[in-house]
Amino acid sequence: MAVKYPYNLDKKKRELAGRYSRARIAGYILNNFIITLAFLYAFTASGMNASLYSSMGLSGVAGIAVYGFAVLAMLSASNLPLRFYFTYVYEHKYGLSNFRIGGWAKDYLKGLAVSYAFILPAIIAFYLITPLGGWWIYAGAAYFFANAFSNFIYPVAVTPLFYKLRAYRDKVHRKKILDMLKRAGVGGIEGVYIADESRKSKKPNAMFSGFGKTKRIVLFDTLTRFFAKDEVETVIAHEVAHYVNKDITRFIILETAKMLAIFWAMDRIAAVYGISLTNAASLPFVFAVYLVIDFLLMPAVNWYSRRREHHADLFALRTAKKKKAQISAEKRLADMALSSVPHPLIEAWFYTHPNFMKRIEMCKKWKKS
Repeated sequence: MAVKYPYNLDKKKRELAGRYSRARIAGYILNNFIITLAFLYAFTASGMNASLYSSMGLSGVAGIAVYGFAVLAMLSASNLPLRFYFTYVYEHKYGLSNFRIGGWAKDYLKGLAVSYAFILPAIIAFYLITPLGGWWIYAGAAYFFANAFSNFIYPVAVTPLFYKLRAYRDKVHRKKILDMLKRAGVGGIEGVYIADESRKSKKPNAMFSGFGKTKRIVLFDTLTRFFAKDEVETVIAHEVAHYVNKDITRFIILETAKMLAIFWAMDRIAAVYGISLTNAASLPFVFAVYLVIDFLLMPAVNWYSRRREHHADLFALRTAKKKKAQISAEKRLADMALSSVPHPLIEAWFYTHPNFMKRIEMCKKWKKS
C-alpha cells in the first residue's frame, strides 16, 4: 500500500481530536479518581469493609490474600461500566477501535489477571512489612526491586499475553534499523518484532522494553503498514532514546521516591486518625491515601516525564537524522490517535508527553550540529 509522505494534518480529524481528548480526560478523572474514591468511602462508611473482613475468619497470608482479592474485585466492578464505555463504545464511536466485544472482554480479563498478579503480592508484602519500625523505608526498598523486576520480565512474560508477536520480515529495513541503533551505541537487542495491534485498534505505536537480555523493539503493525519507513525509523530512534538515556532506571528511582513519600505520609495520616496499618482491614484507607497523593503529585511526575520525552525527541533527530520524517510522523501519529493540543493546565497535570504541536515546533527549530 502506498503511503502518502510527507503527511499533513487533516482538518476534519483536528476538529474531532479536541472533543475526543477532552472527554477522555474527563472520563479518566471520573473513573480513576472520583468513582474510585466514592466506592472506597462508601465501602468503609457503610460498614461493609469491617463486615467482609470479620466474616472471612482467615488470618495470616491467606487471610490478606483472600480479603485483598475481594476488595480488588469490587473495586474493578465499580470501574467497569465507564471503563467499558471509554475503551470500547467511545473508541468505536470515533472509529479508532477494531475490537469485537469478545476480544475486548478477553483482553480486559487478561489485564485484570496480570494486574492482580502484581498487586496481590504487593498487598501481602505491605502487611508483612508494616509491623516493622520505619516500615515505610523497607516498603520503598521492596517497591524498588519489584519495579525493576517487572520491567525486566514485562517484554517476555506480559507483552505476549496481549499480542501475537512475529519477527519483522523486512530484512533490509530491519538491518538498517539495527545499524542505526549500533551507531547510537545500542547493541545486543534480542529482536525486532511486529505486534498485531490492528486486531484491536487503528492507533500506531512502538516500544523499546526490557533491559539486559530481555531488551527488544516491538513495532505495532499499524505503524509499519501506514507509516513511511523514514517515519518508522524516527519513532524507533525516539523509543530507543529511553534506553540510551537510562530513562527506565530514572523512572524506577523516581517512582520509588514517590512511593517513599506516599508511604511516609500514609504512616503519619494513619497515626492521626488512629488507623492500624498492621490490620489488613485498613486496605481501603491505604488505597485512598495512595490515590489522593498520587493525583496531587502527578504534575511534578508528568513534568519530569515530558522533559525526558523532549530529550528522546532530540536523540531521535540526532540519531535518525530525518527532520522531515520526524515532523511527518508526529502529524500522522496525532491524526491516527486523535491527539489534540490541550489547555496548559490539563497538559501540566495529565500529559506524560509534550503535546504534538510542541514536538513539531521543536523539530522545525532543530538544526544539525
